[in-house]
Amino acid sequence: MSRVEVQGLCKQWGQTKALSEVSFSAEAGSFVVLLGPSGCGKSTLLRLVAGLETPSQGRVLIDGADVTGRDPARRGVSMVFQSYALFPHLSVAENIVFGLKVRRVPAPERARRLAQAAELVGLGDLLARKPAALSGGQRQRVALARAVVAETAVCLMDEPLSNLDARLRQEMRLELKALQRRLGMTVLYVTHDQTEAMSMADHVVLLNGGRLVQEGPPEELYAAPETPFAARFIGVPPMNLMPLSVEADGQVCLAGDVERRPLFAHSLPEGCRLGVRPEHLMLESADTPGQGILVVVDSEDYHGADTVVGVRPGPDLPDPPGPDTPPPIQVRLPGRVRLRRGEALRLRFAPADLHLFGPDGRRQDPLPRILPLATRPA
Repeated sequence: MSRVEVQGLCKQWGQTKALSEVSFSAEAGSFVVLLGPSGCGKSTLLRLVAGLETPSQGRVLIDGADVTGRDPARRGVSMVFQSYALFPHLSVAENIVFGLKVRRVPAPERARRLAQAAELVGLGDLLARKPAALSGGQRQRVALARAVVAETAVCLMDEPLSNLDARLRQEMRLELKALQRRLGMTVLYVTHDQTEAMSMADHVVLLNGGRLVQEGPPEELYAAPETPFAARFIGVPPMNLMPLSVEADGQVCLAGDVERRPLFAHSLPEGCRLGVRPEHLMLESADTPGQGILVVVDSEDYHGADTVVGVRPGPDLPDPPGPDTPPPIQVRLPGRVRLRRGEALRLRFAPADLHLFGPDGRRQDPLPRILPLATRPA
């Protein structure tokens, strides 16, 4: 097991900055996911760690040794590519040990590593086949086996599951995590899929626009996002970010709330947004005793185990919605829920489930005292 440390990495091509001052550590034996949208710099970051690109600034350390100037072959890392990078004219066995042959590892040692890796990834009966005779999942296992036989302490994976269908991706996520634990490898794994990150990672490094937005355990990014970007990128459906309206008397209400129910005990600056995850909201009949924000049903999206209902503040739907109309508030409810578009309901939430983002886009902690008028008991 090896510890990987990235210190102030920058990468620039001409006037284009791909990475700006990115720093993080991957502890020995941990599974670290580099997460972000397309073009955020996560694959570039992985290539810098691998030595396939040279940083414009910053350092890469493995077990405390500066490897920034070392060739890829001398860094002690293996890599699994998105495209699998298999040779079509070679058999599964030949593909797996190709790198060992290039490094002139003795034949008996190659055979030992091949047998061990094939058993680990379930390829024992397929070693004589060519890649064309394999399924997508089997090709991915060949790529993994090639990384395993290298017997490096660090493995870099660049979106290795993106070419697989949804069911196979789920199976391979479980297999990959189990394999990593069994071998004790330090893994840096690139993906744009937050589901992969949440289910596999010990530590998530969230990137956007070449910058590190937030890092930490998956549950920390979910429970305490530091920016609206992190709040929306983590979680399915994403967190609702609802604009707030500051009245002339200083009262703060949900924008569009026709009843103008104050939410906080004191005023806030203009431009704040209230965040709450769809699974932390509750809908009740508009006639239910007690208080809640009056909303109207806009949409209904049935997923089997749950239904995501889109609602808007107010008694009526905007028809049609204007360019400045906020998106519907998403509410995730268990099972099959049948609601009529235009139906009036009451929206409730617990104070403990709320997040507040200021005009500067940063998380506001601690949360101002919330008035009970629009909340349900925690």
